[in-house]
Amino acid sequence: MTAPSRRSQPIPPDRADGDQRQASAAGAGPGEPDTGTSLTERALAGASHAAAVRDRVTARLPPPATRGPAADLTRLRAAHTEAAAFYRDQLHSAAGAHPRAYLTSRGGAAVLAAGSRWAVGYAPPGWTALTRHLRGLGFRDHELLTGGLATRSRHGGIIDVFRDRVTFGVHNPSGHLVGFIARAAPHAPGGPRYLNTAQTPLFAKGQLLFGLWEQLPLLADPTRPVLLVEGSFDVLATVAAGQTQPGTALLALAPSGTALTRAHAELLDRTAGPVRPVIAAFDADPAGLRAADRAFTLLGGDLPPDIAHDRPRRPLYHLTLPTGADPADILTQHGPAGLQRLLTDPAHRTPLVDTVLDYRTSPWANWVGPRIRAGEVIAPVIAAQPPTEITRLVIRTAARLDLHPNTVTTLVVNAITTSYQTKTRRDPAPRHLPRSTSPGAGPTPQAATAAALRHATNPTSIHTDIQADHHTHPTPASRPAPQQAQPPPARPSR
Repeated sequence: MTAPSRRSQPIPPDRADGDQRQASAAGAGPGEPDTGTSLTERALAGASHAAAVRDRVTARLPPPATRGPAADLTRLRAAHTEAAAFYRDQLHSAAGAHPRAYLTSRGGAAVLAAGSRWAVGYAPPGWTALTRHLRGLGFRDHELLTGGLATRSRHGGIIDVFRDRVTFGVHNPSGHLVGFIARAAPHAPGGPRYLNTAQTPLFAKGQLLFGLWEQLPLLADPTRPVLLVEGSFDVLATVAAGQTQPGTALLALAPSGTALTRAHAELLDRTAGPVRPVIAAFDADPAGLRAADRAFTLLGGDLPPDIAHDRPRRPLYHLTLPTGADPADILTQHGPAGLQRLLTDPAHRTPLVDTVLDYRTSPWANWVGPRIRAGEVIAPVIAAQPPTEITRLVIRTAARLDLHPNTVTTLVVNAITTSYQTKTRRDPAPRHLPRSTSPGAGPTPQAATAAALRHATNPTSIHTDIQADHHTHPTPASRPAPQQAQPPPARPSR
């Protein structure tokens, strides 16, 4: 049996103020004396009051769609707002004691406070608790189905989608609540651990970042990094950790029940800016490494050198987490202050490109044969990095693949040459690169990169030969620094 619901949020576009729900149709309400009236009289009075509340609510809702089963988007948003209020009431009822304790243990206490922008709640067990509640407010079955709040049972009836689950409301960037991420309650039997709202006219999980709207005020500081995490509890844990040191709080975001997508990256660019630092804090397991590699690609790390050298760079980092632990686990083990120390300690951050290079060369890590192919795969990634980073990455990659640094250097030069030759064919007269350098002009991207490559193996000298068991192309030391703003010359034929 579910607890009575308290109206705690407005429903778009407006809602009646001061509405009180009837606690019971068969007894006196909280704080009301029993006047001795008959059960029939009290039941009639309760029904009349409930009808009056329903009429006041529905009077402020847009009318239902009149053509076919299509649902009005405003009514769908209103249904979600009412569902979030219902779930919140259930969480704060006696039935929500265990889910509340679980949320608190996982860092959720910070988002349970009154006035919180976070829509955290509890979907009670039972088949139709939410459905009956929303029907009572005047919503139609096809609206609940279209909005992803209800589904059809095997017998054709309408039942709740979320049952016995902790719920996290997902807002779009405009602040409309459009769907839910729901985690099975600790004592819930069977079923998937996480369940999300299905694709609906409001909810497209590949386009929404959980926690973005709730933390928009943090974007006022352009230097505050974004922390990309895997799940909703990781976001809440980071929020709790940030409250211990508000000035250093990170803006934690998570994809809404899916892997990071290009739409997520574009949303991040539009809202957080294209140069705000991003820290990937995915689990230290194969799935987490794949997620980090994907984030690197989607956030611009895999751009061709000719494009990467001509646009602002977003600093990308990887947070080193203990094996098998995520931010929520660390908070559980070490508390909010312990998590905050780890999140803000530069010693736990490495350039994301290092993680990506290690991940992409891992198939060759124990290979006994020639590893030149691994170097060819990695060279374009190194070539696209800032010139000041190329020396370090060349030496690091050479050591990992047991190649001579000159070999890796040559591969990187080839990658740069190929990229700029492709650009020249595509855009013979690029406007962003002058055709000649004038006195006092800064180095072109190619010149800066070449300068870094000349010191890739040794700051003072560079070998001019390459070991016989590798390619024997000339090294960058044998080439003069380019004086013209043009692609580096093609390597000479042997």
